[in-house]
This record gives sequence, structure tokens and C-alpha cells, in this order.
Amino acid sequence: MDRLETAESKMILLYILRRWTGVTVGQLTRIALDTGYMDYFAFVALLDALCRDGLATRAVRKGETQKDAEGQPVVRCDLTPRGEEVLRPLESRIPRHVHAYLDQAAESWAKELRRENTVSAECEPDGAAWRVRLRLNDGLRDVVDLRLTVPDKATGAAVCAQWRRDTQAAYVGLLALLSPPPSAPGPVRPSPGDGPADAS
Repeated sequence: MDRLETAESKMILLYILRRWTGVTVGQLTRIALDTGYMDYFAFVALLDALCRDGLATRAVRKGETQKDAEGQPVVRCDLTPRGEEVLRPLESRIPRHVHAYLDQAAESWAKELRRENTVSAECEPDGAAWRVRLRLNDGLRDVVDLRLTVPDKATGAAVCAQWRRDTQAAYVGLLALLSPPPSAPGPVRPSPGDGPADAS
């Protein structure tokens, strides 16, 4: 990647960080690679440079509740005031087609980020077993906060992956499994006056 490509890619990352405050490193990685303007190794080097130059930050926030697949608090990235100062006059230099792509992709990325920020799954050791916690938040409250004990890490990881992959189906399945079935109508018993009429 030459100097011009490096500068352009840095501006793209700064622009993404402006659009999504508090994006996790994993989310930022996917968004950056989706642009097609950098590979993984270039992304890592560029993010390191932006953080080193004080244009972006990368840290675990105090009180962070969302965890990664390894059960560790997620690392979030933000644009710094200095990064905003640098981006503002240079933003017009981002190629028009890149700018258009980023704006067009913003809606689908936003949906994905919202989903990831409302669905979480954690797997942590608990003595000889593993503890799994599955959560679904609607933006106001926890709709699901389920804790399970599983025999090993592989099972816990599989449960977490399935929860993240198809949260809605898992939630509906839990409701169906745990809700009492609708009561079936019982046999109709005739009342004393409902018997056959006396022929005599």
C-alpha cells in the first residue's frame, strides 16, 4: 500500500469511526474489510497508526457488559476530537465512489451493529463445568437473560454461536417449550334438563 492509498484508507477508517461511535474492534474490522479498500493486515496497521497518533482510541470501557466469544469485555473504538479535526478538511478528498459506497452501506451496517449490541452470549469456566449466559435486549430492557451450566467449553461455544446465529428462532422455541399448552376442551356433559324427552 503506497502513501496515497495509506492516507485514503486512514480517512476511510476515520469516517467510519465518526459514523459509529463505540464500534467494537470486531465490528470495525468487518466494516473496513467490506469496503474492499484494505486487507486485514493493512487494517490492523492503519488502526494502530491512528491510535498512536491520537486520532482514534481503542479501549475497554468502564462497566462494559458486552463480551466477545472468549468471554472477555469487548474493545471499542472511537474518533477523538483531534481525529475529527483532521478528518473535517480532508473528508472531501475521499473518492466520490468510496463516499457513496460508505453512505449506501451505512444502513445495512447499522442494522447489523444494532443487532450485535442487543444480542449477547458469554461462556466462562465454572469449576469443572462452563457457565453460559444468553441475553436479548430490546433497547429498553432485557427480554431474555438466561444462564445455563454446560459440561464443556465446546458445548458452551456451540450454544453461544447458535444463539447469536438465530436468536429469534431460539427465543420463540423457548417460549413454545416453556409455555403451557392451550387447554383442550373437555367432554361436554349434558345438564339434567338436556336428556331425551319422555315419550309417555
